[in-house]
Amino acid sequence: MADTRKADIDALLDERKTYESWLAQLEQKRGSTAPHVFARVHVDYSKRLDDVRGRLSAEVDGIRSLVAELEAKLESEQRAMTAKTDERAELELRAAVGEFSDKEWNQTRTKLDSAIDAIRERFDSAEKDLVAMRDTLASVTAPHTPARAPAATPMPQPDRKSTRLNSSHIPLSRMPSSA
Repeated sequence: MADTRKADIDALLDERKTYESWLAQLEQKRGSTAPHVFARVHVDYSKRLDDVRGRLSAEVDGIRSLVAELEAKLESEQRAMTAKTDERAELELRAAVGEFSDKEWNQTRTKLDSAIDAIRERFDSAEKDLVAMRDTLASVTAPHTPARAPAATPMPQPDRKSTRLNSSHIPLSRMPSSA
């Protein structure tokens, strides 16, 4: 189940990255595109991106759950590593004082070293997954910068000639200021 949830979240993150990339590329085309076409495409990509962000936000609890699961797994692997390492140290001491023959100790040591290596691999894998999932959680919960809205298409200015005085207007006489 955790693997399926992680795959779903990874797919949403990839989708988000795609829309963010498209919006960045679109922004570079702003000057060479008709404003109404640019705006229509920008709105479409922005809506898709907002949808993905909404779906990712809905997954926050699931991501937190995965982080907790990975932390527990890491802790468990650490305990197993400590136990196996302690077991190896104890048996090495017993072999050193003569409780085991060299042959018995070599066989036991080989098995313990293999078990410790397997635990270390699981630990490293869990640690890598935990770092990635924490990064994912930070990415999903961080406030996003909204995509820049398309510039508003300038409204056509009314013809100002109709408001200007022209020769058809009768000039008003003024009283001189000394009067």
